[in-house]
Amino acid sequence: MTGLLSGGLGLALYGGFAIASGSPAAPFILAIVLSLPLAALCLWQVAEGWRSGALILWRGAVRRDEQPASYRFGMGVYALCALALLGLIAWNGWRLVQVGTA
Repeated sequence: MTGLLSGGLGLALYGGFAIASGSPAAPFILAIVLSLPLAALCLWQVAEGWRSGALILWRGAVRRDEQPASYRFGMGVYALCALALLGLIAWNGWRLVQVGTA
């Protein structure tokens, strides 16, 4: 079953890339499509950490009241990653509009 799903996804991606390879807007669309879910995940981690006071890191949860420095560092890393990805999305969206109007 996993092979069928992986094979189907691989063929769909191959077909999509083959069709989009002739478009000058394809790299910008691809960058937006690939970075948007990761930006959403980083923003969700920050929002959830802010709400609950616990941040999921590599080996477990860091609680705001038990390890405030690690908590702030982890929140900062997630927030900076989300900010960088949103900047990347905005830049690629701007470039996509430029390609579309040219």
